[in-house]
Amino acid sequence: MAREIPYEEQTIDHPNPIARYAHQKRYLNSLQLVDRLLPNGGTILDFGAGQGELLHRVASRRPDARLLAFEPFMEIKYPEVLACGSMETIDDRSVDVLCALETLEHISDQQIMAFMDQAVRVCRDGARIVVSVPIMQGAALPVKQAVRSVLFRRYSDYSIGEIARGVVGLPVDRAKDILLSHKGFDHRVLADLLTTRLRLLQTIYSPFRNLPWWSNSQAFFVLSVDPN
Repeated sequence: MAREIPYEEQTIDHPNPIARYAHQKRYLNSLQLVDRLLPNGGTILDFGAGQGELLHRVASRRPDARLLAFEPFMEIKYPEVLACGSMETIDDRSVDVLCALETLEHISDQQIMAFMDQAVRVCRDGARIVVSVPIMQGAALPVKQAVRSVLFRRYSDYSIGEIARGVVGLPVDRAKDILLSHKGFDHRVLADLLTTRLRLLQTIYSPFRNLPWWSNSQAFFVLSVDPN
């Protein structure tokens, strides 16, 4: 029987050392990107902020930053983070860095298009958008499914045949409930969708930046809303 798993135990405090390293490396990559991209006194908005952990860590490194969070499901637990009830409440052209970390894989293509509409509206000239998503193909796929089954007592969403297809990079049908499952998500398809409205500036793979995507567990995309 599946058990309820605290959010941190599924990410930065994961009981599996390999998964824990991957999530902690993802946070480190995110913080390094924010440090590089956020101007002095700039505003960062985290879309799908969870409990606000990323912004809390940004605050400890960048006390000059203005911290905004959009999170429809979880309660922000850090007082320095300003929670926004909806994207519509954020002023036009007021954001310097917009993050969507481990979020877009859980929403529909229509919702991603709406996210991009809002990104174009709220981002200043020269702003950057940082997206991270899981890689659900390649060598990481069977490892992720094994960890899910053994540690969290959850059956894999994948059949053996689907895992085999995913390992070699072939498409797999998405889960019926994408809010709760990564099954069939393809970071390459997302990149194609994002670039219908945004300009892709950089792709980074994690935790092994110098290895190809199929050797990694997360992909980062750095994008802009303008040609600069």
